[in-house]
Amino acid sequence: MLIAAVYSSIMRATTLGIAAVCVLLLAAAPVPDPRATPTDAAVLVADLRGPITSVTVEYVDRALARARQGDFALAVFEMDTPGGLVSSTESIIQSILSSKVPVVVYVSPSGAQAASAGLYISNAADLIAMAPGTRIGAGHPVSLFGGSPGGESKGGRDYMGEKIENDMAAGVRSIATNRGRNAAVYEKMVRESISLTETEAIDQKVIDLVTKDLDDLLRALDGREVTRFDGTRVKLALANARTTRYELTARQRILSWIASPEVSMILFGIAVLGLFVEFNNPGLIAPGVVGGLALILWAMSLQILPINLLGLLLIALAVSLFVLEIKITSHGLLTVAGAATLTLGFVTLFDTDRMPDLGLSLRFILPTTLTLTAVMAIVTTVAVRAQRGRVLMGVESLPGEIGEAMTDIGSQGKVFVHGEYWDATSTEPIAMGRRVRIRSVRNMAVEVEPEDR
Repeated sequence: MLIAAVYSSIMRATTLGIAAVCVLLLAAAPVPDPRATPTDAAVLVADLRGPITSVTVEYVDRALARARQGDFALAVFEMDTPGGLVSSTESIIQSILSSKVPVVVYVSPSGAQAASAGLYISNAADLIAMAPGTRIGAGHPVSLFGGSPGGESKGGRDYMGEKIENDMAAGVRSIATNRGRNAAVYEKMVRESISLTETEAIDQKVIDLVTKDLDDLLRALDGREVTRFDGTRVKLALANARTTRYELTARQRILSWIASPEVSMILFGIAVLGLFVEFNNPGLIAPGVVGGLALILWAMSLQILPINLLGLLLIALAVSLFVLEIKITSHGLLTVAGAATLTLGFVTLFDTDRMPDLGLSLRFILPTTLTLTAVMAIVTTVAVRAQRGRVLMGVESLPGEIGEAMTDIGSQGKVFVHGEYWDATSTEPIAMGRRVRIRSVRNMAVEVEPEDR
């Protein structure tokens, strides 16, 4: 019994000792930081290049969804944009602010810009980085002819422009304050449309980093703690991080290409010229096919870009005037009116209140419109001359042609003209072999006379 009691005591002491050691080991072991991402993390890299449109919104939303579903530690958007649609910019800002994955906007490569809409989108990101030789700013909303969008009211004061400017300044100031950036400079970039180089931006606390390339950016971010928009903090662990490129789909590439006012206008010009040439020369096929395809692409671009109905109606009127020039003798007045109407149509086609950075400039509109008008005027002139000229084919082309009498001709005979034999009659005898001139065609027989008459 004594031995059993001693054995039991030893076992209990041993068990307690093992348990105590385990507790000490667990207490001494480093506790992993739940805010840190795992080593060898994955980073999703996407591009924000070119105008900001509804296609960009779709691309950003899908990229952020991919980053969330794929358990990526970070989403990096490499940016180079001149601006874009206000509505699309606001949608992208909301997507970035609500993203479950930290977002970095990297203005790169050298020479790139984050202008206008790019400024607002960059400000929404958790971190902003810029490559050497880049710039950021110019956030003031402008219309086609300069100044703020909107019309002037009493006293020459642009109340609509002030309303838009104040709203955008308040929005950028609010986000910059939350992100810990220099809200005063951000507001100045909106109200005064100033731009900053990467050096000026980092000195004035507008951005967070300046790095030479993507790899340098990831090294600089490794171990950095990021404060999200909702106040939570995330520590990035990006050592040996692997990057995955999120590419545009084929459909998005096509839509991004045509979602440019300049490209849209060129497509319209090709469509009008192609269909106009086909209309005046039925059967050529190629101009009609090219024009039809360009017309479809142009219509698709109008689904992406915001347009004014008035501009569209003016363009339709201009095309009608060009077509009427063929039917009505106006000595070029309809063509001139068409050119003026087309210019006015392009000036008013795109809604610059919703798209302040992507309106067509007169420096682009005037040369393009004049070129288009000149080509159409040439085509119209050729078509009119062809309609008024003598028919060169068929039976109607025979009067006045020279042929040869294949037999003696009187009340009947044969002539050879245009590579064909014709029954012929004449009011005076014509000997075989003489050259004859066709006077008229009746009932598939020609009336002739001597050529030297």
